[in-house]
Amino acid sequence: SDVFINPDSEYLPEGNVYIAGGRSTIDFSIPGDLSILSGESELGGVMESDVVVGSGDINFTGEIKGDARFAGGDIVIRGLVHGDTVIVGGDVRIEDGADLRGEILIAGGRVSIDSPISSNIKIVSGHVVVNSLISGKTEITTQQLIFTDKAEMTGHLSYYAPSPAYESAGTKITGKVDFNQITAIKDSNVFKKVVLNFINFWILLQFVTTLLVSFLLVYIFKVFSQRVTDYAVSHFGKSLLFGIFTVIFVP
Repeated sequence: SDVFINPDSEYLPEGNVYIAGGRSTIDFSIPGDLSILSGESELGGVMESDVVVGSGDINFTGEIKGDARFAGGDIVIRGLVHGDTVIVGGDVRIEDGADLRGEILIAGGRVSIDSPISSNIKIVSGHVVVNSLISGKTEITTQQLIFTDKAEMTGHLSYYAPSPAYESAGTKITGKVDFNQITAIKDSNVFKKVVLNFINFWILLQFVTTLLVSFLLVYIFKVFSQRVTDYAVSHFGKSLLFGIFTVIFVP
């Protein structure tokens, strides 16, 4: 079923919130952690702690004061994240107006950056388009890297690709650039370097297992007591996306 949380909702959240449904729409403050598994997710409002979303389509326009973990097909980011951001998706768009202030990790089929990035960022993607200013340390592994007329790189850029990046006439690159040629994006040494430096496999595996068990309780037994909630939170490790990323990319 669809889930809507807004000022007119009969149920207003207190503490941590766990949602499993066809479509989830959040337009209200969430005082604790937010975890969502749904077909579509619309995230507005202010989320006071960490957010974990697994959804077919994700549209984020709100504010997250903790860390953000998104996994989905079509992911659009326009909001503010104070903590670290991890995104795994088919088509990932960091659109104009987005403000990601912590460390950033993105893995996707296609990734476009249309909003300024000042934090350190790592990207693993088949196709990457940069259409804004990136001033932090940047590491990109891709089949094709494109800098548009609006692209500007002032920080240290290290990228892995079969061929040098395409630079439009207006592209400005003033920082240090390290180009590392690879035969294909599936070069195993590159994946190990990008992924294993960022995550810990065993912590993630434990998290994914606990997450699945917790949501089975919701669906099968319709029971999600505070005791179960506390147990899940203490063992999750805080990141659904980290787990999915490990399962997909780590041999």
